[in-house]
Amino acid sequence: FIKNKVRFLKTVKKMMHKNSFFILITPIIYKDIKYTKVDKPEIAVDFEKLKKLLDDNFSTVQILDRESLKNKGEIATFLIKK
Repeated sequence: FIKNKVRFLKTVKKMMHKNSFFILITPIIYKDIKYTKVDKPEIAVDFEKLKKLLDDNFSTVQILDRESLKNKGEIATFLIKK
């Protein structure tokens, strides 16, 4: 799993053509929900932190889909433009 998310996103942005899009699909969690090991929170990212990170690094960030995972988290699909 990606340890340095900022460096990863900057690398992605640098590799993108100016009119291209990047699709990011990731499990997300929320800080106000208690997770267990079964929920595997270590593989998910905090939604608010991720959204801010994407907004800070890209011109356009659109949430395409959020699929619920047993009311404990979601899988989010983001459409991102350089």
